[in-house]
Amino acid sequence: MLDDVLTSIDKEHRRRVGELLFTEFKDFQIILTTHDEHWNELLQSSARAMGLQNQWQYIQMNGWTVDTGPVLSVSDSSWEFIAENLTEANYRNLGGPFRVVLEDFLTRTSAKVELRVRFKSDGKYTAGDFVLAGIADELRKLLVKAEPSNEVAIGIDIARVLGQGDLINFLSHNNPGRLEVTFDQAHDFSSGLCSLLARCEKHKLIKGK
Repeated sequence: MLDDVLTSIDKEHRRRVGELLFTEFKDFQIILTTHDEHWNELLQSSARAMGLQNQWQYIQMNGWTVDTGPVLSVSDSSWEFIAENLTEANYRNLGGPFRVVLEDFLTRTSAKVELRVRFKSDGKYTAGDFVLAGIADELRKLLVKAEPSNEVAIGIDIARVLGQGDLINFLSHNNPGRLEVTFDQAHDFSSGLCSLLARCEKHKLIKGK
């Protein structure tokens, strides 16, 4: 049982702690608590990339009161959280989860198609790094080759995901841009990424599938 295991660990080593748990302790039952929301997202992303997502369950404490005690929600992935909160009332709080699923998708597709991304010594890649390296053109080419009759739909999906400018940045920060992002934009991003994910899984264009 690991209680807030990152208390004495610097940020540079958070991801490696997750790798250690997934590789050296994969046959153990682990109960882990953390206040670090970013690390929780990293764990989920890493588990999916390694094909271990079905071996972990993520439970989030959403609140606590004297009368009811803890209020818990079970979320198997950021996708489940997105599905629960992609509403007119809550969609502006999805910047973080959107970023997690997008960067996970781009990382795994880029690895599968062997896209050349500019090296960063700190290993901190963002969606912009993959876009600049040409992931949109590469995926469009490969998906259209696999599904020539769906060229228009594929182009729309890619545009909805990678052609919406700073949508995720606006939703991730408390700035006036958040108010400019509409529910339809957020919904199109989510549905477009779901569609691309399904297409890439179908044609084996994503690592771990």
